[in-house]
Amino acid sequence: MPLILIALGWCVGIAYAAGERSDSLLVWVAAPLPLYTAYWLIRQRHARMFLMIALAFALGGLRFALAPATSAIAAFNNYGGATVEGIVIAPPDAREDRQQIRISADSITQNSRTYATNGIVMIDAPRWIDVRYGDHVRATGTLTTPSRYGNFSYADYLARAGIYSQLRDASVEILAADSAANPFTILLDLRRRAADQFARSLPEPESGLLTGILLGDESSIADSTEDAFALTGAAHIVAISGFNMVVVSGIVTGLLKRLRAPRRLSTLLALAAIAVYTLFVGASAAVLRAALMSGLLIVGKNLRRKTFVPTSLAFAALILSAVNPLTLWDVGFQLSFAAVLGIALFTDPLQNRFSALLSRLFPKSAAARLSEWLAEPLIVSLSATVAVLPLIILLFGRVSWVTLFVNVLIVPVQPLILILGGAAAISGWVFPPLAAIFHAGVFILLAYTIDVVRFFAALPFASTEIAIHKNSVALLFGAVVVVTMIRAVRPSWASRVWQWIKQRRILSLIGAALAALVILGIAYVRAQPDGRLHVWLLDMGHAHAALIRTPGGATILLDGGRYPTRLLTLLGDRLPFYSHTIDLLMITHPDPNDYTALLEVAERYTIGAAITNGQPNGNPAYAALLDSIGLERVTPAPEFSGDRITLPDGTRIEILNPITSPSLSDSFGESALVLRVTLGDTTFLFPSDLDADGQAVLLEQGIDPEAQVLIVPRRGGEDALSAEFLRAVNPSLALIQLDPANYARDPAPETLEMLTGIPVYRTDQVGTIHIVTDGSSLWEWAEGD
Repeated sequence: MPLILIALGWCVGIAYAAGERSDSLLVWVAAPLPLYTAYWLIRQRHARMFLMIALAFALGGLRFALAPATSAIAAFNNYGGATVEGIVIAPPDAREDRQQIRISADSITQNSRTYATNGIVMIDAPRWIDVRYGDHVRATGTLTTPSRYGNFSYADYLARAGIYSQLRDASVEILAADSAANPFTILLDLRRRAADQFARSLPEPESGLLTGILLGDESSIADSTEDAFALTGAAHIVAISGFNMVVVSGIVTGLLKRLRAPRRLSTLLALAAIAVYTLFVGASAAVLRAALMSGLLIVGKNLRRKTFVPTSLAFAALILSAVNPLTLWDVGFQLSFAAVLGIALFTDPLQNRFSALLSRLFPKSAAARLSEWLAEPLIVSLSATVAVLPLIILLFGRVSWVTLFVNVLIVPVQPLILILGGAAAISGWVFPPLAAIFHAGVFILLAYTIDVVRFFAALPFASTEIAIHKNSVALLFGAVVVVTMIRAVRPSWASRVWQWIKQRRILSLIGAALAALVILGIAYVRAQPDGRLHVWLLDMGHAHAALIRTPGGATILLDGGRYPTRLLTLLGDRLPFYSHTIDLLMITHPDPNDYTALLEVAERYTIGAAITNGQPNGNPAYAALLDSIGLERVTPAPEFSGDRITLPDGTRIEILNPITSPSLSDSFGESALVLRVTLGDTTFLFPSDLDADGQAVLLEQGIDPEAQVLIVPRRGGEDALSAEFLRAVNPSLALIQLDPANYARDPAPETLEMLTGIPVYRTDQVGTIHIVTDGSSLWEWAEGD
């Protein structure tokens, strides 16, 4: 129990330090000292426990503050072409059309100058180049900051591995091949030979699936096959997990048990088998996590000590986040943690009820055998599914309804696949003719697995898109943590409460229903308009996207970017949970970078009305968007030019540009829709992509663009602002919407220089920006995602 609380304090400290985005290392260095002193001065047990949790919190924050946020070579990002030299530090990851190579850089040449540097670079290179771990290479390409794609941030994903630079479209030259033999390179060579053997002996997709299951290399699995496994909730079969580790160690311990080896020797050899297998499959972060968890469980089992899984999980989280605090944001870690916790909490209760049900339907011996046979594919899968379901819905926006049926059918054959596949690999190295027998056996099982998955994936009800608020997931897992701690301590009051609930089940159900209604009522009341104007500049990367909610509750969406999943998530987090209407959609110009995501928004939400800049466009996607909205609801902006739309709640909307309908050949810089929104004395100006020439035309027409808040046009790039236009707007606050990975390196230095003296907020630095006004005062928050 103390370890769980300490790990919890540590992880909360890391999360708090990350949320604060604080650069003050001194605060986190100083915080643990008085807590540590107080711990040794105070003797009261509960007070010392509280101080220990607080100390863990402070140390967690310190660990995050000490984690590097960039690398030396990242200073050269987004300046164009570069040549990087370094050592390959991991086996290349082959993809469908390329391979990704991680190198530890030692020098970079850019603009004809060579600099000594350091840091890890992810290289996108042609697949045919035979690069291996340990090679010294020279790569030439475009050095950039990794990007974000929809809800998936590739930059954050790579940052968890200490990578802050990506070399795109690179050519690679091997300067010196690694000739040094060590245990790791020998294992990698054996892994490569096993993958080649499977490719020669088995057809696709069976070969690729076996390589993924046994060797942890999913590069040969076709996208359609991966999608089928994901749709049916069977993706865990492909990934290297604790399941693989337990099977490997089980083979070793089973063999040693038959040889009557001492228990401690069995334990050590089982752990050694896990370590060798971990190195054999590449020792990625996910594999190391699975190995650590499996090792903890095996030690407890073989030493005849009942391992309390939540404590083992707490220990694993503590160790992994101490090595790399960003592990807590790793999707694989989150799913694995939730799955193992679910298995620990729910398997025994579900198994007992399932066994009792079978004993009523079948004879005792048959019921026992059936219960044992269905324990792993049904009960364990159900326990894990229940725990990870909220996370899957939150992360992927989809739930599979067939996952239990699929797992019941395919999980029982997976140990055989691992055993036969491993036997095929080993015999292929020693005596190839024998390998053919194992290949034939494993082929049948692989084909069966794929056919089952494909059958269920093809069903129209296999999965459904669904949304859940992140706060709901946090609340749910918070409740699970509380239940886990109560089960560990087993206080007397908890037993009395549980007995009271069991004796009054109907009353308890009524009470739970009333509590749910109260929670929904509170959420409904909180979602009501608060009499203020809310403006969110949404973090959609290098694109325009703004959400406005007026004092009366009217909703206005201005553009939307090109990542629908991310836009839908940002809208769902900020609109009332019961709302499925966008009252007014403003499309400032027909640029796919700014409207593509709106196609799915129009499918999910009812669009009350839409205003465009009136510019014709031949892109079928744009035509599909207008059709989805309803052409009768779409009005060109010039029809409103010079008019002021006043809503009943006092919000005023003005369209300043364009005055006349633009032609197909007109640039977005002159024809962009310019919107001004006002409440009381506070005004927001949304110039979209209006360039310096367009700004000059606007001023020449006598239009006064004055506004308190300026959304800087054209992402603050070159030619984004003219000095005359900025003086005319005279803002007291400037907001810039951009992607940290933009190749243009926006905002331009000259734009920032013009904004000197004006507070500037940027989405690439703080995420989504939330501005609130009551018409006189102004409040701003950086909301992050």
